[in-house]
Amino acid sequence: MEVARAPLWLVGLITVVALAGLPRLAMDQGYQLASDHPLVQLNQRVRGSTLSDQAMGVVVWSNRSLLNADGVRDIEAAREAVAAIPYLEHVRAVTRAPVLASQDGVLVVTTPLWPPPLDEGGWTEARKEVFADPFIPGQLINDQGDTTVIVGWVRSLTADQALAALAASSVAGPQASDGPLESAVRKEIAQARLAVGLGEVAGPPDLVIAQRLRALASVGSRSEGGAPPDIQAGLEDWIARAEFIAQDPDAEVSRLLGERVDGLVLTTGTRAAPFGSKLVESGLQAQYPVAFLLGLVGFLCAGFGFIAHGRGVLAGLGAILAAIATLGATLGTLGWLGIPADPLSILGSLAGVVWTLALVMQAPWTPRALGRAGLVLGLPLLLLSPLGPCGSLWVAAALGLGLALLFGATCSGWAPMAGGRSPQPLQAPVPWFLKDGSRDLGFVAVALVLFALSLSLSPPGGGDTSRLLAGRHVITGQETRGLGAAIVRDRLGGVPPVFLVAEGNEPGHFADPTAIAHLSEQVEQLRDGKEVSAAWGWPDLIGHLHRRVAGVDKGSMPSHRDAVEQYLLLLGRPQDTRSFVSRDLDLALARLNLSNAGAKRAGRLYDRFPAEGEGPFLAGAALEWTLASREQSRALLLSLVLGCLVFLPLVGWTGAHGRRERLRVGLAVFCYAMLWSGLALIFGDVSGRGGPESWVGAALVAGVGVQVVMSHRRHDRTALALLLGAGGLPLFFTPVLPLVQLAAVLVTGSLLLLMWQKPMDFSKL
Repeated sequence: MEVARAPLWLVGLITVVALAGLPRLAMDQGYQLASDHPLVQLNQRVRGSTLSDQAMGVVVWSNRSLLNADGVRDIEAAREAVAAIPYLEHVRAVTRAPVLASQDGVLVVTTPLWPPPLDEGGWTEARKEVFADPFIPGQLINDQGDTTVIVGWVRSLTADQALAALAASSVAGPQASDGPLESAVRKEIAQARLAVGLGEVAGPPDLVIAQRLRALASVGSRSEGGAPPDIQAGLEDWIARAEFIAQDPDAEVSRLLGERVDGLVLTTGTRAAPFGSKLVESGLQAQYPVAFLLGLVGFLCAGFGFIAHGRGVLAGLGAILAAIATLGATLGTLGWLGIPADPLSILGSLAGVVWTLALVMQAPWTPRALGRAGLVLGLPLLLLSPLGPCGSLWVAAALGLGLALLFGATCSGWAPMAGGRSPQPLQAPVPWFLKDGSRDLGFVAVALVLFALSLSLSPPGGGDTSRLLAGRHVITGQETRGLGAAIVRDRLGGVPPVFLVAEGNEPGHFADPTAIAHLSEQVEQLRDGKEVSAAWGWPDLIGHLHRRVAGVDKGSMPSHRDAVEQYLLLLGRPQDTRSFVSRDLDLALARLNLSNAGAKRAGRLYDRFPAEGEGPFLAGAALEWTLASREQSRALLLSLVLGCLVFLPLVGWTGAHGRRERLRVGLAVFCYAMLWSGLALIFGDVSGRGGPESWVGAALVAGVGVQVVMSHRRHDRTALALLLGAGGLPLFFTPVLPLVQLAAVLVTGSLLLLMWQKPMDFSKL
């Protein structure tokens, strides 16, 4: 009695304190870091000085080359649509991409595709020039020429600038009209520009236009010299909208890109879609509620089927309420710790809670019963993961719900093949992998192969979520959010990109050949590794200019600062250098397209170039998602730990054996569940496959193998070999050393549990 009561008091105290932390819980919908994180601050500096990852635009693709008359016409139509968005700057397209040449020592900038060539010979020469340029292939068009991007960079706007841009686009853009509001605004814009031009008003035109529009919206009635009420109301709406645009320009650009793409008329066989991180993020968020609610219902129904069986409805309802209370306690603890939670992490926490409850309430507690619980409650979590084998969270949620409901009903005695209820619950006809009998090995084989197959089919990305944010798994029906990013990722790579950043201590620092050479060495080291598939940087641009002007071989760099400055003057296109260097040359960067191996190990790559110290640093929104995903993985594991701890005392409810023995069994369940959760996280970090939710789901399913190992049957060695073999399938594409390390951890952990549980025969419980 004393052994069972002490944990109850402790759990009660933990639960009460944890629930008090619920008001502190922050929801994280977009894998975000704290605003004072060094990486976030570095990204802000980079975005304020250069054209980095604030890029959004349209991808145009076809099943044939786009570098012909029809393709260029389609690309130009998309470019004009993107360029008409006032909140984007420096819009780039392959049709207007500059190609550098040298004629008699003079640097010449040409655009081979515009105006379009007149004959086939001209097209052949234009294609040759485009693909020979080091900065166009891989960035604006793929090597096959069938996919191209029209990209612009989101402007950082104040509310006044956003209002002026909104007004200008409304009266002169493609959606302009001649209503009373537009006529009044057009007049105010003309007067403001005239006043600035004549020197009557000091300040930039955007500021003067915004001031006049705000004044027009705030004056009194028309009899007092003000605008009519309908114009005032329209201006107030514009002002409110401008405030929103200034706070979140990505959202407005995403909306406008969608409208522009819908209005494009392209050649048959050519398609277009917007791309940008905000579109993918909104696509994921739109499916969170459905996945969460379906998963919640499914897990609760499955838990009810387990608990209510043989114990009555009240016991089942009490178990569900206990699960809800425990979920609240785990989330409250996250609130106290200041760790944000997203819906999928909450779903994973709930799955762990209900799964643990189902384990400790099973009677008799045999490996077969535990295996069924793990498979039924673990597979829906794997299916619900956006990195799992299903292409849609909707489909995955429906499958998980159906499986949970079917098995919950079966455990309650419903026999679907017999046409009604079975007089002997748990003996009803069920799928072959759930049948009773001596099929432990077959069951474990199915569970582990499904686990391995799920992670093997998961796109590489791991905890860095780069594949998740590429949008491959958020396309449902006619939904196109994320489609553009998926096309760009598959055909061009590097979405989202990362950047190697170097900061100088004075303006003009990166006109110094020594500083350029140092950054070039770092970029070359990354190029020689497996993590980076392509890289373009400030040293590459300077080297390209040096070769074109001086006629030297590839690899040569200018030796004097004056030469660098002269090359930039000859180029005469400062807007084309902002992708690589700040205006005052005190910050330079290189864009890195990560390979599959690099995407898997983006977190480790960041650890080599952290956003602190002397530099160079690794920057980019993709790395923010990587580090935030790490924190959420820890939060999810912590939720499972708390859930298991809270439910340990509930083992005393079974009453089949002494409480001391049941508590010991509960501790065994807790230890092996935590062991497998930890191993799953190690597995995800080593192999880079799956995501935080997949790792935890894999831990739940793989835990079945430990139960077979601990059952002390004659085929223990066979089960252990099967466990290690099936669990290692997803590691075929990883180095041998991590595989050996993981196998060693698995064997050691399983043997320790075997030794600790030696006096207890689980098969006789």
